[in-house]
Amino acid sequence: DVDYLYGDTPYRTANRMMQSATELLLVKGMTFEMYEKIAPAIIALPDHTELNVNTATATVLQTIIENFTAADAEKLIADRLKDPFAKIDDFLQHAAVKGKKVNTNGLTVSSKYFLLTANADVGRAHATLESLIHRIDQNTLRVLARSQ
Repeated sequence: DVDYLYGDTPYRTANRMMQSATELLLVKGMTFEMYEKIAPAIIALPDHTELNVNTATATVLQTIIENFTAADAEKLIADRLKDPFAKIDDFLQHAAVKGKKVNTNGLTVSSKYFLLTANADVGRAHATLESLIHRIDQNTLRVLARSQ
């Protein structure tokens, strides 16, 4: 709190998990330019949320696989579009991944959280609504957050 209370715009830290990735802009040392660069690859989700290797971006894959090049990521992404991984072992045996050190903690082949973005244009007006949705089971969805 001390670092933030004595800042140009004093405030107390929330002392909780982030509810929105935009809260990173409040972290000491984070600039808008830095945030813009990482924003497409981040989201605030509940603690212990697993990472789906079937939907992870090239940038995210490069953070969990040692010495994983952009070319490796492109190959893996092209292959998984044709034939998604059914289990983590299939992912680890992929030619671009096999033999590399992989942080397998929290990896999965399915998702429980989804970001729905809806855009509407009426005349010259434009509106965007984002909803963070949690799939609890095959028949139950819950909206966790909405932003406009």
